[in-house]
Amino acid sequence: MGSLIQTAGTKRLAAHYNDEFDTFIEFYRQANVIGHFDRKGYAWNVWDNVIQQVVHSNATDPSGDFPDHTHRSDGFCLLPGDRKSHKNLITRWRIYLKKFLPPKVHNDLIDAIHDVLKDNSYDYIVFDVAEDPAYSIDATDQWDTDGSKYKLIVLKTVELLVDPGYGPNAIRDHRPV
Repeated sequence: MGSLIQTAGTKRLAAHYNDEFDTFIEFYRQANVIGHFDRKGYAWNVWDNVIQQVVHSNATDPSGDFPDHTHRSDGFCLLPGDRKSHKNLITRWRIYLKKFLPPKVHNDLIDAIHDVLKDNSYDYIVFDVAEDPAYSIDATDQWDTDGSKYKLIVLKTVELLVDPGYGPNAIRDHRPV
């Protein structure tokens, strides 16, 4: 058993988001995509209102500027491709996002991303996850060695244990989410 945050799968997921909001940040800034990050004051959750909504398609990329954006057959941009070594990654994070992460943190995370997408002074976003005594989002301005401005968004979460389904403290649930 280990902490959800300290898994190789979580590092892979963070790397996927770092690539998405660097290489493809202009895709997300398009008028027909940025709206998926605009809560308009409503309470949202990251899984249902963002991850399951942003799809690479003719509607989100009408001019074909981002042909290699996703290699997933379903077109979901905010989910990494399948990999046998992390076969439970998406399931674990779906459960975490839908059942454990508090609503305020969902809203803060979505708002932090939306703020960067609206502001062209940011060149990219870097995501990280850290254990903390309380759930929160820490979003700070940073500059890289080339002088490019970026937003560092750290999801701070309490320790949650993960196991293959044998222990009482595991993030596991076989019911549909």
